[in-house]
Amino acid sequence: MVALKAKHLAILVPAIFAVLIGLAMVFGLWNARSGRRFADLTGGRASSVGRGSGAGAGSGRASEAERILEHDSADRVVRGMTTFQDLSDWGVAPDALMKVVGGKMGAPDMTVRDWCSGKGIGVGTVKSRIQALVDAAGP
Repeated sequence: MVALKAKHLAILVPAIFAVLIGLAMVFGLWNARSGRRFADLTGGRASSVGRGSGAGAGSGRASEAERILEHDSADRVVRGMTTFQDLSDWGVAPDALMKVVGGKMGAPDMTVRDWCSGKGIGVGTVKSRIQALVDAAGP
């Protein structure tokens, strides 16, 4: 039997992890059970360098005040914190929105994330289609 040396293990172990992560992503097992993806949790940004470096950082959840400050409806970008009222204010037709979301819209003060969570789907599954409606509605 061949004994594995440290340098062999240094190559083999990360390669095994990469293959397992790739398989999990292919079979849809990489996302959280709630249907939320990493991009949904970070507001669509992949990098949060410089954020959350104070006391209590790393808790994994932003306070409600921080989440409200992160949402700026003036930029017309659909995020998890976007409400159905924002979409209406941006000129998205209710009929077109109901067609995209596959049924009844949420209450005006309900966020897209909460609506998706209630339906058991990830925000990412409808976000790009809703963004296309916002873009088509114009400035």
